[in-house]
Formats: sequence, C-alpha cells, structure tokens
Amino acid sequence: MIRVAIVEDEAAVRDQLMGYVQRYMRQYDAQIEVTMFTDGVEILEGYRPVYDIIFLDVEMQHLDGMETASRIRALDSDVLLIFITNMAQYAIKGDAVGALDYVLKPVPYFAFSQQLQKAAGQLARRVRRRYVLLAGLLLTMLLVLEGNFTIWEFRVSGNETVPDEVILRALEDYGITIGTRSLDIDQKDMRSHVLLELKDVVWLAVNVKGCVAQVQVVERVRGQAVVEDRLTNVVARRPGLVTRVEALGGQAMVLPGATVTQGQLLISGAVDLDNGGLRWQRGMGRVWARTWYELTAQVPLAVSEKGAPVSSRTRYALDIGKKRIKFYGKGSTLGADCDKIIRYHPVTLLWGLRLPITVVSETVTSCGGGTPVRRPVQEARDEGEALLRDRLTRLLADTGTAESVRVDAVEQGGWLTVTLRAECLEEIGREVPLTDD
Repeated sequence: MIRVAIVEDEAAVRDQLMGYVQRYMRQYDAQIEVTMFTDGVEILEGYRPVYDIIFLDVEMQHLDGMETASRIRALDSDVLLIFITNMAQYAIKGDAVGALDYVLKPVPYFAFSQQLQKAAGQLARRVRRRYVLLAGLLLTMLLVLEGNFTIWEFRVSGNETVPDEVILRALEDYGITIGTRSLDIDQKDMRSHVLLELKDVVWLAVNVKGCVAQVQVVERVRGQAVVEDRLTNVVARRPGLVTRVEALGGQAMVLPGATVTQGQLLISGAVDLDNGGLRWQRGMGRVWARTWYELTAQVPLAVSEKGAPVSSRTRYALDIGKKRIKFYGKGSTLGADCDKIIRYHPVTLLWGLRLPITVVSETVTSCGGGTPVRRPVQEARDEGEALLRDRLTRLLADTGTAESVRVDAVEQGGWLTVTLRAECLEEIGREVPLTDD
C-alpha cells in the first residue's frame, strides 16, 4: 500500500489528480491510499510522517509550496516530495528540500504516471534494503538462539546418594551430552530409558535454560512416597475432540480420539507404580484437540451517510505475540462522522517464513454530517464477518488455528445478524493445583 498526499488549492486540479491516481491503479494493479489537502497549512496541522509520497502545489494562497516543503522536511526526512507548478524555475529550487522531481501544469496523465512510477520504484528499493537488513538481523538472532538451545554445561540437583557422574553417564548413553539441542530432547522417552539404568532414581527431568542443562533428580526413598514441591494436574480449558497428547510429566488420562469436556482431567500428577502404589508429581504436557466456536454479531443496516472527508490521520502499533505496542497516545472514542480502517500487515521473510510480529495501522477519516440511508446487505455482512474473525483470532490467541470457517447472515428488522461457525485445532490443556480428589 502506497500512501499519497495531494496538496492543491484548485479543486479542478485535485479532482484531475485523483482521477489520474485511479487510472494508475487500474493500469498497474497498484494499491494507493490518497489524502487530499487544500493548502500547506492544512497538511502541516498535526503533521505525522505517515505518507510515502506528497504531490505539492508550489503556488498556494496561505502558505506556498516551498515553505510547506521546508517545514515537512524538518518533520519527515523520508517522504518523497514532487512539486506541481506552472513555472519550472520554482520547482528547480526543490533541491533545497530534497524534492524528487516536479510536473508542470496543466498536468498530463503521462507525466503524472511517470513521476508516480518513479517514486514507487524508489519506495520499493527502500523496502528491499530494509528486508535485507531485517533478514541479516533475524539471521543473527537465529544463530544466537541456536546457540542458546544447545547444551554446553550440565548442572545436577536433587541427588544425595547417586553421584553426578553416574547420572551424566546415563544421560550420555541415551544421547544427551555436550552439543545436544534442547529441542531434540523427548522428556518422556528419556525417562523411560535413563531410569532403567538409575535404579535409585524415581524421577528425572532435563530443563535447558540458555546453554545450561539443569538435571533435576528425585531419588528413591524407601518406605515413603515421593512428593514434588509443585503438584499439578492438566485439565481441559474447553471441550473438544483430542487429536494428540504429549505428557511431559505425570500420566496421560486420555487418548487421541477421545471427546472431553471443559475441566476434564487430561494429564494426572498421580502416577501408578509397579508395586501398586502412587507417586505424586507435577503433571505437565500439551494436549491438542479439535474445537468448535459459534460467534454472533449484529450489524445495523441503516447508517448515516458520510459527507465529504474533512481530515484523515493514520496511527501505528506493533503486535508481538499477545502484546500490542502502541506508537501513539490514548485517543477519544470515534464519533459517528468518522471512519476507522484497521489493517494488519504480518511480517514475513523473503523466503515465506512468517514471524510472530504484525504491523497494525489505523486510519481515521473525519467526514461531514449526512442523512441516514440503507446500505447494501453484503456490506453489512462483510463488516460483521470481519468483526467475528477478529474476535475468533483473539480467542485462539497463540494456542490454535482455525481449520474451517462458515459465515451465515439473517436480516431481522433493521439489523443483520451475522453468525460465524469455526472448526479449530488448538491446545486445550492448562495446569491446575493437584487435589486429593
């Protein structure tokens, strides 16, 4: 999306340039967002560096284009400035404000499209350079993370009678040693093999923090049960059809294919022993299941028709996982004469790898008052669907994905009831304190 501002005090020229932009979008299949200003004073009022290209008339009544460009450049070093003028000698002075070029009035479409294409090409080169820098940064981060996921040191705790060397030798025989990646460790499989060698150990876990593998050991105590400091069960956050179970600690109580209800026990911290007794420990792991959601929203069919746009502003935020970082202060509630468009731009590497980072842009346009009119049903349906899809995304968060989505709509009076039904795949387990019951 290219964001363009046109600053021109002649209404006929503004309409002409808007028509040129629409023609350019059809010709080159481009996405361009245009904001119109009637003079330099208007664009400078509360100016924020949100535009990629500004077409700027040189001769304006209140504040001429050269002075406007100079003030914009002091606030925004990146925006591309293109002058519109009757006399080329004025535009030549644009070097002082770092202007890209100029076009002469009356503006022909060919000259305008050439300048717009030239500016778009320069923007694309900027993006490519940024992607290269980002790729280099991410590569460095991946190398650092890879190093952090590799074991370079062992620390054993919880053992009193079994020597560290015996425990580490058993882990080495299994395949866990210096240079092993933490992501390659299967805790359950590791315990089933290593505990066969360590007869005096009843429980063992390898937790990697940074480059250090912390080996936690619980030794066998004759005549009494072994109890961990933290005793938990894993229960279902919501109902679903189980597809996969990974019990990292404790005993799995369900199998793939089982239907579970909310609150049902999935992984128990009470583990059956061969001698008929129980060992209490921390139940932990992950359980995936198919889940179903049904969400509803009501959208009005009668809306107040907006008047002509008066002003527009765009603000940005960054979504990193579940956390949103806003690059703006708190704003007031939008009035009925305002439009708000939210766009989500996922950050994706050149080779298609999507990062858990999303750039969020909110464009607010203030319009003049209007009269109530009935809008198309499809428009209301699209609005309701967008609201429900956003709600579903927030409900799933980082725990799952929507596998299939169906949207229906029913008109009732002056409202359209939109219903979204989704089949999802998500992790439904959550740890709760273990109780005697």
